[in-house]
Amino acid sequence: MIQWSYFNGLTDLISAQQYLRYLYMDQYKSYQNFTDIITTLLERIPNSLIKFSIYGGIRQKPVIAIPLSFIARFTNLQELVFTFYSNEFYKDFNRLQYSIFPQVQSLRFNMKCPRNELLIKFLENNGKNLKELYVEGNNNYSLNLAIIELGPNLRNLSTRIDYNEFKTLELILINCQYLESIEVFGENYSFIDVKDISEKVKKYSPKIKLIFS
Repeated sequence: MIQWSYFNGLTDLISAQQYLRYLYMDQYKSYQNFTDIITTLLERIPNSLIKFSIYGGIRQKPVIAIPLSFIARFTNLQELVFTFYSNEFYKDFNRLQYSIFPQVQSLRFNMKCPRNELLIKFLENNGKNLKELYVEGNNNYSLNLAIIELGPNLRNLSTRIDYNEFKTLELILINCQYLESIEVFGENYSFIDVKDISEKVKKYSPKIKLIFS
């Protein structure tokens, strides 16, 4: 793993890793602009990566978004992780949404997420092979409906389902038949009977693990 920020010799270090498998990029401070070194790095990072994780800075203004479209080069990725505290870091996702990663199996959006329409387009291209999807930040009604269609092979799903939208959970369980666990983010769970929901879930799959977060 290489955790990087501004320091001399970065490009030489990465170019020496001809069989690099895992790259973690950390924009340590949001006011630092990485655009000027991304172009150089693009020419050096090998297409051997199977896991790529990117972290989007600290809570500081102004936000300078890390370019994301370069990720499309890594066509061998199996796991892709975004950890951004602000939606502003996804400005470049409007280009990445069209990229195809034929081997990707795990996709995580920690904290904030791209806009639903961008993420849905990304899933149209890459959802079929996904086994894990983690989407924490959005109001996910339209996204959940898309997951039903675009993520048929999911084993582990973490998504937001509000207490008044549990019909969506039922649809997910019916259509995503390989699910082993589902983590539900939401509010006002004090208004629902969690035990009753859990019992209904077991009717679809006795072994499925249900988590309320």
